Amino acid sequence: WTPATMILDVRTPFVTRRLESYTPLNYGLVEHGPVSARAALASSLNIPAVVALDHAGIGAMVDLAADAGLTTLAQNTDLDLAVTLGGGEVRLLDLTQAYSIFANGGVRVEPSFILRVEDAAGNVLYQWRERAAPPRVIDERLAWLITDMLSDDEARIMGFGRNSALNIGRPAAAKTGTTTDYRDNWIVGY
Repeated sequence: WTPATMILDVRTPFVTRRLESYTPLNYGLVEHGPVSARAALASSLNIPAVVALDHAGIGAMVDLAADAGLTTLAQNTDLDLAVTLGGGEVRLLDLTQAYSIFANGGVRVEPSFILRVEDAAGNVLYQWRERAAPPRVIDERLAWLITDMLSDDEARIMGFGRNSALNIGRPAAAKTGTTTDYRDNWIVGY
């Protein structure tokens, strides 16, 4: 798929692994008909997200997420299509690490919390050093495309309106999310 790929944002029932019907809804309970992958991602539309996961496959998504540092999903063997809409618990640290591959040109960088420790005399007691060359998770061109879509203010209009809080006056990629019961809302940005 490309950013221009058209995806139907219409009420669509899916069959789960348990052979049950699953019909996702968009956050605002509004459907938009055919939308580009760019607009669907930038506007955080739920139905196209499930369509995309159904197309790619849960296993492929879990493998990519694990490669990006989001390993908690791989531990859950009961995942279904709702995982793309918050139906799988993840740690915030893992989520931010996974999204960092887009900002880092497709390369996963391990989080580091303490870069340097000095004593009162200025002697270095600890200096962070990268252990090994960080792995490339996705092609840098794909990372650029995802970043371009997530920072496209025009493509966000459908989901967030014109001049939303995501528009901070300079290019900024952002992805929002809401859990199934609307209990948790979050945004990851860079």
